Amino acid sequence: FIKHSNVTRIYKLSLSMCRCTAWIFNKGAHSNYSEEHYKLKFWAYIIETFFAHKQNMVLQWGDTMTNPCKSKSLKFKLDLHIVVLNDDEMVVDGMTAEVAKTATKHKLYGDKLKSILASKRHINNFLKTVPYITAEDIKKLKFPIMQIMGMHVHVYVLRLPCRGIYVVDNEFSFSFPCNMSVEKYFDLTQKN
Repeated sequence: FIKHSNVTRIYKLSLSMCRCTAWIFNKGAHSNYSEEHYKLKFWAYIIETFFAHKQNMVLQWGDTMTNPCKSKSLKFKLDLHIVVLNDDEMVVDGMTAEVAKTATKHKLYGDKLKSILASKRHINNFLKTVPYITAEDIKKLKFPIMQIMGMHVHVYVLRLPCRGIYVVDNEFSFSFPCNMSVEKYFDLTQKN
């Protein structure tokens, strides 16, 4: 699903940052970083590059409210959400993401709850736009939720296994790619 060239670009950037601006990774620098620092210095380019091959997706950054949430007076400002388009028309609000400087209890649970409730609204809104979707296809729907806390990311999905029951699954976690595995991957991709 991901173009190899996009992954290579992500690793090249990470490797370059590790080699050329290593100071931005030290703990002293991190103590001065804000949520915006993490978003702009580390994650925005990686996330934009990851989705670059998807011409039908628009990444909306910066405390924005989605239309499905606005329509129900849910004033959730999301750090990032992805809008899926069809012929330049919005089809559905998809993935949500929240960014935090650190994993405090309030940010961890508060941001996760906000993203889950927004995603639940997105699922419900999507289902209204496709009234003839089968029960089997509804079970296959997964709306991703990304939670970025400093240099670490957790990805969850919200799904609807049966009517009225929403389930959040832990999909995977990862950290900003700045270690020897980045250099090993980069060396391997240059040989192929």
